[in-house]
Amino acid sequence: MQEFVYVMTNNVIPGICKIGYSKDPELRAKQISSGTGVIGSFKVHFQIPGGIELEKKIHNLLRKERVSMNREFFRITPDDAVEVLKSNGNYSSEDILENRFKESDCKVTTKLRALRIKEAELLSSIESLSAIADRCLLKRHQKEIEKNKSEISRLLHPLCKKERELEILVAELEQKIDSKEHGRKLIYSELAKIKQQISVLESL
Repeated sequence: MQEFVYVMTNNVIPGICKIGYSKDPELRAKQISSGTGVIGSFKVHFQIPGGIELEKKIHNLLRKERVSMNREFFRITPDDAVEVLKSNGNYSSEDILENRFKESDCKVTTKLRALRIKEAELLSSIESLSAIADRCLLKRHQKEIEKNKSEISRLLHPLCKKERELEILVAELEQKIDSKEHGRKLIYSELAKIKQQISVLESL
């Protein structure tokens, strides 16, 4: 099975490229990305036919840019890394087409990720604006309610005044009725006394 020397990138660690070799660079990228403690995802930026010999050659050429001698990470831009591989490897027209496709796919993925982030930001902004609109609408309704309460109080004030006047009149009428009832009882009492006296006189 054919082997490839690859250039991998990770958006979380810009300015750093991983250069190694594998029979399946895409599978290798997934394996590295799924490792414990790995931040972000590795993407195959470029690949060229070649095995361990080409890898050693590239590593030797870039030894000054190597982050650590026991790691395959280099302080180099993806484009510069690609140029080193092109200059030192067996790079055919088919490889050019394949890598252009990969670069295009990578750019599309990056743009798609950016669009999704933008979409999430827009949705968040819409939710924020909706919440602000709801608060503004609630405040406006509260102002209208307060205004209506004030208007109702203004209209009820004369009615309440009339109601109090009626209550006073009713109380006065009840007092007068009570006075008349008391007078009536007195009259009945006097009439009873007179009748009693008449009965006494008639018996004589």
